[in-house]
Amino acid sequence: MAHQLTLQERERISQMHYAHFTNAEIAVELGRHRATIGRELARNSVAGEYGAVAAHEQSRQRRRCRPLARKMDRPEVAEFVRSHLARYWSPDQIAGRSKRDFPGQRSR
Repeated sequence: MAHQLTLQERERISQMHYAHFTNAEIAVELGRHRATIGRELARNSVAGEYGAVAAHEQSRQRRRCRPLARKMDRPEVAEFVRSHLARYWSPDQIAGRSKRDFPGQRSR
């Protein structure tokens, strides 16, 4: 399961980035995918400069301001889940079918 970068990881990214390590080398050091490092540097740099504390605060602010998506508040989804649970479908079966029956709905 994915988890957020910590402030300590961001500090290490900052140090290695300014020491001219590649994203792949930073990723190996942190045990992350190189795309994670690339996205982090792209999203949280200010005027081309990456600072760990500022990046951490930007990330926290984005998470705090994002809309809360509650799927079960949508009546059609709630009915779909309840009716399939009543038929003894597994949660995995319901999730798989809902992706097909409700296209374009992101799960969070």
